[in-house]
Amino acid sequence: RPNLGNPPPPPPKGAVLGQALHQAVQESMQMQAELERRFAEMQKLQQDLLDQQNEQRKQQEEARLRQEEERKKAEEERKKAEEERLKQEAERRKQEEEKRKEEEEKKRKEAEDAAKELQKKLAELISTLEGVADKVKEKAEWVATSDKMSDEAIIKASEEFELQMLEAKDANAACFAFMGLHHRRLVGVLDETKSEAAKLRSKPPLMANTLASIKAKVKVARDKAQERLDKEAKRLAALRAAEEQERLFRRHDTGGEGLLNKENIVALVKDEYKFDLSEEKASSMFSRCSPAGKVGVPYSNFPQLKLLIGIAREEVRAKAKREEATRRRKLDVEQVEIVRKDLKEVTGALGGIEAEVAKAEEKARPLVVLRGRAGLPLEMLPDRCDEVDTAVDAARDYLAAAREQMQAVGGTAVRAEEGAGLE
Repeated sequence: RPNLGNPPPPPPKGAVLGQALHQAVQESMQMQAELERRFAEMQKLQQDLLDQQNEQRKQQEEARLRQEEERKKAEEERKKAEEERLKQEAERRKQEEEKRKEEEEKKRKEAEDAAKELQKKLAELISTLEGVADKVKEKAEWVATSDKMSDEAIIKASEEFELQMLEAKDANAACFAFMGLHHRRLVGVLDETKSEAAKLRSKPPLMANTLASIKAKVKVARDKAQERLDKEAKRLAALRAAEEQERLFRRHDTGGEGLLNKENIVALVKDEYKFDLSEEKASSMFSRCSPAGKVGVPYSNFPQLKLLIGIAREEVRAKAKREEATRRRKLDVEQVEIVRKDLKEVTGALGGIEAEVAKAEEKARPLVVLRGRAGLPLEMLPDRCDEVDTAVDAARDYLAAAREQMQAVGGTAVRAEEGAGLE
């Protein structure tokens, strides 16, 4: 560096040049030294910067390593926590699975026990059905030898069979109802229980088919026996009808000649058919039923005579109905006229009631004391009260008359209805 103090005394001229050169050299050396010093400082500064950068890098690396270590540690902890969670989840699932299996096993056991209990009850019902079915078969054993039995015995045996069949029907219905009500619970879980359920459930239908087959055989035997009995009953009824007809003919054959004359026919109609036969009708029947060459109706034509009598009876009944209808129409007209007359009287009575009520109101109006002014004098009140009482009594008389007229109208309608009912 140049000397900044007081300048030295000027040297000689040659010395000045050497001194200047020496000074220039020294200044150059000083500048070089300064440059070296500054270069060294710059290198040191650069080295410090590098050291700082290296230190920062080292710190950053250490921080990164710490973070990585912490991350790895956190990852390991997370993995451990996840492993622990998975372990707990697996344990929970295992416990739930074991619990589910226990509950399922419990339900299977309960279902199996319930199925066995239901199968036991169904077996009892089927046993009852089989016992009743055996009785039904016993009651139907006569079908094989029905050709050697009387029809009455067949009918009696079939009736006993039907009574036993009703019991079997009830027992079979009880089995089907039980199976329908416990359809799913009856099956069970194990194959053995399912097989037993299928075996039990197949018995009632087979038993029903067997009973239906036996019933059909019994029905055929009974129908044949009933048909024969019906034919016999018809034959006997026809014989009894013929005998009754013959007794009727003989009872009215007063001459004992096997012939009915007109007088006999008239008596027959009056005694047996309860109506009077005209002379004209008797002659017509007599002529139509008497064969040529005979003077009466023989027994062979008696059915024809009864048919003609029946026709005549229906004609008499029809005539009586027409007369009754005419009489009822006439009665209806009379009743309508009576009702109209009574209604007029009732209307008149009602009109009288209205008039008397109006009079009573008119008489009673002065008795009312209006606000702010006096009514009638006190000495006139008794007379006016008597007039009002008279008007009210008259209205009551008209009302009583109206009631009597209404009762008369109602009585007329009731009598008409009673007459129609009796007719």
